[in-house]
Amino acid sequence: MHGLEVQMVDGVKFATFASYRKPGWHGLGTVFEEPKTSEEILVAANMNDWDVHVKQVQLYLGEQDDGSAQVYDMPNDFAVCRNNPFTGQIEPFGMVKGRYTPVQNEEIFELGDAIIGDGEEAGLETAGSIHKGKVVFGVIKFQKQTLIGQTDTIDQYLMVTQGHVGNLPVIAQVTPVRTECANTWQMAMGNYSSRVSFRHTASITQNLELAKDALGRAHKYFEIIGKVGNALIDIPVDGKTYHKWIDELYPQPEEDLVMIVRPDGEPEEKVINQRSITLWENRRDTLVDVWNEKTDRGETLGEARNTAWGAINAITETIDWHGRNNDGSQTGLLRAAGFNDTANDKKQEALDFVTEKADIKIEELVLA
Repeated sequence: MHGLEVQMVDGVKFATFASYRKPGWHGLGTVFEEPKTSEEILVAANMNDWDVHVKQVQLYLGEQDDGSAQVYDMPNDFAVCRNNPFTGQIEPFGMVKGRYTPVQNEEIFELGDAIIGDGEEAGLETAGSIHKGKVVFGVIKFQKQTLIGQTDTIDQYLMVTQGHVGNLPVIAQVTPVRTECANTWQMAMGNYSSRVSFRHTASITQNLELAKDALGRAHKYFEIIGKVGNALIDIPVDGKTYHKWIDELYPQPEEDLVMIVRPDGEPEEKVINQRSITLWENRRDTLVDVWNEKTDRGETLGEARNTAWGAINAITETIDWHGRNNDGSQTGLLRAAGFNDTANDKKQEALDFVTEKADIKIEELVLA
């Protein structure tokens, strides 16, 4: 199973996921009503005491004359092992090359504690594990919101994450979420990235400068997105302009025609890319429906309605909540955690397009 890690134990389904007050859209994991420390949320999410370690891979060459196993140590191949969070049994769950130093879940959440610090009005909101434990993450929520216009708000989140099998460095990633419709922003703002990554070493939590860097980047990013959003919300956009924009951003595919000649019939033209055309039509209908607030998610644009800010949010909402294979469960988990790189690339393209059309210079707002 890709996505959230779950397992049946004595007929009960457990998950490596915990969240504060609000249950996950997948309906799994633990919901807690009072703020928890990093140690407590790890226990609630079944992510504590994994004891991630590496073992050198051995090649079995058969039995020796005395009956013992003849093995050869593979010099550059190591198995990543852990204590299974549901059974407690040691299990291999990945492979790495060379000298690889695991970082424990406890250490990555200590980095989260350091980011929050004593002076930050923030707390751990979510902890989770995906891809069968290969990726773990914790989400910090700041109490402060970014205000766009008079009433449109963006919740401020910062995710700390890492891959246990060399597939992902240690990352602190800003994740703004628009309150009105819960779509996420993972876009670079004038080449100002929403993430900072650290070397995958055991000493990572000893360097508080990393935490300060991540926290400073988060606050700067929220400041920039506020400037961009407030610039866009002041620019009126009517339905005709929006339709023109989405047709330019997502142009209609041309029909790819072939002539089919049968021995016993007349030649027949056939469109061989009809599926691509149908997908384009469906996406365009959804983009228009979100703009007109005619989807099952209801009215989500609020004050952004009929503005350039509304245009970019209608597009990002379509990507986040109405994309292909978006069943609201595991796909939703990956989306909200910020791991859907394809969706993030599409949203970056949309942001660049809308700001260009609206004549907004993000680079100038970054420097302002």
